[in-house]
Amino acid sequence: MRHKAFPKKDVIRARQPLVSPAYRLAIRDRGLTMRPARSVPHRREDNSRARFLSQEAEGQRRKVLAAKYPWHLRAFDLRF
Repeated sequence: MRHKAFPKKDVIRARQPLVSPAYRLAIRDRGLTMRPARSVPHRREDNSRARFLSQEAEGQRRKVLAAKYPWHLRAFDLRF
C-alpha cells in the first residue's frame, strides 16, 4: 500500500510535460522571473560519517514501522 501524500512516479512523469511549458510561458510573458524550484537553496550533505543502529534502536524502529507504516517494512529490511 502506498502513502497517499506522495504521487506515483508515472503520475509525476505524466504531469511534467504540462508544468514545464507553463513555467516557460510565465517566464516569457514576464509573469515569473525564474522557476520557483531554482530559488530553493541546496544544502551540502556530510556523507563522511557512517551511522549504525544498535539492536535495541532497530527493534524500536521496526516496531513503530510495523504499527504505523507497514508498507515501508520491506524498504527498511533492504536498508538494514
